[in-house]
Amino acid sequence: MKKPVLIFGTSDLGRSVDFYLTHDSERKVAAYCASRDAIKAPELNGRPVLAFEEIEKTYPPAEYDMFVAVGYVKMNAVKARIIGEAEKKGYTLVSHVCSRTITWGDTVLGPNVFVFEGNNIQPNVTIGKGVILGRGSNIGHDSVIGDYAFLANHVVLCGHNTVGEGSFIGSNATVMDGVTLAPRTLVGAHAFIKRDTAEGDAFVTAQTPLSPKKSSQFFDW
Repeated sequence: MKKPVLIFGTSDLGRSVDFYLTHDSERKVAAYCASRDAIKAPELNGRPVLAFEEIEKTYPPAEYDMFVAVGYVKMNAVKARIIGEAEKKGYTLVSHVCSRTITWGDTVLGPNVFVFEGNNIQPNVTIGKGVILGRGSNIGHDSVIGDYAFLANHVVLCGHNTVGEGSFIGSNATVMDGVTLAPRTLVGAHAFIKRDTAEGDAFVTAQTPLSPKKSSQFFDW
């Protein structure tokens, strides 16, 4: 029997992960946790909210797994840090692919991946650690999505694509066949990318960089 899950994060993403795991998996959600100074209430969705700093005292990693539900903050550096801390505590990080997604059984998933409904993931696709894949996207064959990337809704990777670590692709964006996005590339909604990018590039329309800003300046809240 699979271990119950602790969810790090009490935002909309954390509540969504709770819903999907509860309604679309064999997992049970036991509790939430967050950084001590970020806790606003002792309960959420009828489940306790505990301080992450000492969560292992009440919910030991031998008995519970974890999912880190942190959104795209500072090019996903915050999520990477929390995942590292959870792993140091000894927690296994779970991944979930919604049952309403099409796969061919050969998708390679890293830990702490969450794939929402309506996606079409073609053969020979690898999805790295900490990736979020929003609703209704097409992930073309022979593509690799690097660690801590975030793909919003209705993204199209045409095939043979590489998405670099920490990149963000906005809703309804398209990346042409064979294109590589360098680490921490920001692709805005509806953008059309037809050539390889440099690290930290930011685009809002087809091949139009957001000059002089780089992607690191967009997710600093």
